[in-house]
Amino acid sequence: MNKMGGHYEKIRIFMLSVLVCFLAIPASAMNETTNDIEKYAYMEFETAPQVLQPKMLEARSDIIFNTSWIADDLNAYVIDEEGNIVEELPHFSEVFPNDWDIPVFPVNKIERTVMPLDDEIMQFTYDEWLTYPSEEYVTPPFCTVSTLDFPGTSAEYHVRWIATNATYTVLPSDATYNLAYTDADTGRTLGSKIYIGKGAGLRVEFPYDSDYRVNIHASTFDQPGDWIIFVGFQMERP
Repeated sequence: MNKMGGHYEKIRIFMLSVLVCFLAIPASAMNETTNDIEKYAYMEFETAPQVLQPKMLEARSDIIFNTSWIADDLNAYVIDEEGNIVEELPHFSEVFPNDWDIPVFPVNKIERTVMPLDDEIMQFTYDEWLTYPSEEYVTPPFCTVSTLDFPGTSAEYHVRWIATNATYTVLPSDATYNLAYTDADTGRTLGSKIYIGKGAGLRVEFPYDSDYRVNIHASTFDQPGDWIIFVGFQMERP
């Protein structure tokens, strides 16, 4: 490998290590002011001195994971307890510059997969202890939903949207939680929403021909505690 190739390989490895801190490290943890973070994040990467590039990637990671967004090929909405849309999430390209990349995490597959039983809108309940995001590893998913299953058979189905919302009984009334959807097969982040209030949630819509295994992750910036999380999705048969 030539020197330049080796340099970019080191940068790629550093990016993965930075992005492992799922859903954001609070800006204060970087011991930088907001202005400092933005200054480094929005520098031109290709022309920046090599010594600054790791700091630039760290700053970009901090901004990405302190922002709510959805991948360009999907749509997502914040919903209230009744499922009503209260906010549309912006697409990644609408929020970040063209040379910023969607985060990719190490692939994390789990056994607890949601399996549909019939053609109705399905809902499953999870009792999860939410913790602060870790700086050392990706917050594990608590369930996986396939947007296409049993293709080419009479049981084939497509998931048009996945909605996740959560509530609690003993936490402070202003407690919030964070959600992220990732591709279980590639590690690509599909979208995230931070600081979601009690009862509210996130609905992500998928094209009919999409074929994702979607991991759902949750954490909190406020206070670790027990949350009841509801995952629902709408199936459509060919």
